[in-house]
Amino acid sequence: IWLLLTKYIFYGKEKMRTYVCWMSGPLFSVSLLVGITWFIWTFLRDENEWNDAIQIYDAEEAGCGPDFDKYPHCEGDKANGVCFEVSSSPPNIHFPPGCNTTCTRVYDECLNPFVLWVGPLLVSLTLCF
Repeated sequence: IWLLLTKYIFYGKEKMRTYVCWMSGPLFSVSLLVGITWFIWTFLRDENEWNDAIQIYDAEEAGCGPDFDKYPHCEGDKANGVCFEVSSSPPNIHFPPGCNTTCTRVYDECLNPFVLWVGPLLVSLTLCF
């Protein structure tokens, strides 16, 4: 809608075909800028990379509850009822005795944090194509 509004306000006398041809360059440039910025941001700090610790931390922050139906042995007395502790900076998961790495899967159904994390890359790809 914004692009159509821009066309009619600033380029009202131009044909739509000409206007659309002009837009390919700026949209591709914005796509590259957003994509490159996202990659730089992702690898700049450990807290920006998608890993198990960040997934669990963000799932807890997003309000997703752990799913103990498949992993009943992962219930514990830590935050949100799980048997492990997560720190976001630096990203780390502490597993006490009796709690193993499969317990991180209790948050596998929570996709909201991943969608937010990968969102800029998806926007970049959408603008590119």
